[in-house]
Amino acid sequence: MPASFKVTKASLKIKITNANTSATPTLNLDSIGAKTVILQSGAALVAGDLNGEHTFRWDGTNMVVMDAPGKYLGDGMIIAVGRNIASRTNSATPNSKIDITADELCVRDANGRAKLLSTVSVTVDITVSGANGLDTSTEASNTFYFGWVIAKADGTVAGLISVSATAPTMPSGYTFKALVTAVRNDGSSNFIKYRQVGNKAHYEAQNSAFN
Repeated sequence: MPASFKVTKASLKIKITNANTSATPTLNLDSIGAKTVILQSGAALVAGDLNGEHTFRWDGTNMVVMDAPGKYLGDGMIIAVGRNIASRTNSATPNSKIDITADELCVRDANGRAKLLSTVSVTVDITVSGANGLDTSTEASNTFYFGWVIAKADGTVAGLISVSATAPTMPSGYTFKALVTAVRNDGSSNFIKYRQVGNKAHYEAQNSAFN
């Protein structure tokens, strides 16, 4: 994949001169060597995802494209519909908590029935289980997790973190859900800091990743 690039702080801004034709294209940059390009969700690309200027982050194993068109949270995923949706790592506890806010957010149950939530504001902690925590099991390192907003029929609202982008394990009584965000942790199981507005997220990469 012919490319010209420049390093901008801790990310790579790369101009792709020929669109990818493979689902597993590679970038070969200096001492890092040829590394497979993946989406932020960890999923493979599709042909044509890379064409023009893109931002990449080296995660220690792969080159993660941060802005493939329409692919911010992975190919084929249905992202939440709402107004002024935002998410970020929690400012006080960024290693283990994420915040999700929205003026309005549409959640759906298994039968497709919709519920409109207003003034959503949840903080989700991956170190706890259930509502406002991890849906099941314990945290694994170097893993993408997905942030959901969930609700009960009576309007009770919570957040949920899951390895699943399609079918999180729902806490008792919660039947409505919407996928809002994705976050990856590092080898020490600390979240990589990010900020999301709408369906576009920007992640902080560590300078040491490019040494």
